[in-house]
Amino acid sequence: MKKRNAFFLGALVGAAAVALFTPKSGQEMQKELLQKLEDLQSKIKDIEVDEVKAAFTAKLDDVKDVINNFDWETSKAELEVKVNEVKDKLNEMMARLDEAKDNIKDQAELAQEDLEENFTIVIDTVKEHAKDIAEDVKTRVSNVSDDAKVIASDVADEVKKATSDVVDIAMKKEDK
Repeated sequence: MKKRNAFFLGALVGAAAVALFTPKSGQEMQKELLQKLEDLQSKIKDIEVDEVKAAFTAKLDDVKDVINNFDWETSKAELEVKVNEVKDKLNEMMARLDEAKDNIKDQAELAQEDLEENFTIVIDTVKEHAKDIAEDVKTRVSNVSDDAKVIASDVADEVKKATSDVVDIAMKKEDK
């Protein structure tokens, strides 16, 4: 019965494919399709309802057998094993995530310590250079001050000498 129904269905599909892919006029195609449908209709009339009913009942019995023979306990045990495997994998992943989180935290702390140490070194270096610069400025100001005193002394000496010369010239003029 199965082979016959499959044959009819195959014949119908094949006929439709041939009819659709063969270049024909619209009227020729229409006539051919109508003829194929009539042939199919007569073949369907030949199918007995009892055969279809019997085939359907046989399939239902097969499904019932599969359901009745299904080992629920074994299936449940297999499912529990799979659930436990998934739980184990999830726990392993969580442990890896915790480890990665701890590693990242440790690395961040080390980086922070390095930054603090480097900032301290930079600040100390700046302070040290600032002290050196301040000392250098003091020294230069002192040198400028000393130079200014020497120059002021030289200028005073020159002024005294010039004043003395002027006085001498003025005295000589008075004597004359």
